[in-house]
Amino acid sequence: MTICTINDENDYHSQEVGGCNIIFNHSVKKKESDNAKRNIMWPLLILVFILLTGCGTASSGNKETVSGNAAQGKPSANEKGDPFVDIAPADITDIPTALEELSSLIKSFKGIVESDDKEEAVRQGERMAAVWKAISQEVATVQAEQHDQINRDLGALFEAVHAKEWDKTKLIDLDYSLYQGLRDLKQAFQKE
Repeated sequence: MTICTINDENDYHSQEVGGCNIIFNHSVKKKESDNAKRNIMWPLLILVFILLTGCGTASSGNKETVSGNAAQGKPSANEKGDPFVDIAPADITDIPTALEELSSLIKSFKGIVESDDKEEAVRQGERMAAVWKAISQEVATVQAEQHDQINRDLGALFEAVHAKEWDKTKLIDLDYSLYQGLRDLKQAFQKE
């Protein structure tokens, strides 16, 4: 048995066993080029991963649009923070009637929240917002302080009722605050 090693530029190794010549190719240059390729591939793979996941981009992809929020049933806010921007004002004939309807909606809202009827609570919240939107400007001219309090509480209730996870305590507290604010507002309009 004869073992021969031929060291040329490709670093071939030859072994003769039983009259057969077996050649092994152990190319050192190929191993170095494979390592160089691997060294280049890892940063490229990391770069591709970063680009695919969106890290390091200017936009996060979480931009909400008014039309997108309305289609998904989410409240949205315009530049001023109006949560009722997507709600059309209700057709209201006079303020006392609107205040009575709003009072009735607020009274029944607590029971709806306690019974976990999310769909009805959303409908009721949207109706309250529509009625409020119809009378809001006129109320602001007569009772600015109460207008701001009711607008703030109703806006918070409207957003909370559309939240994925309900906070019943928060919804009931907001409902109670609205009830008190509306009671005071009704008294102010009865005096005039």
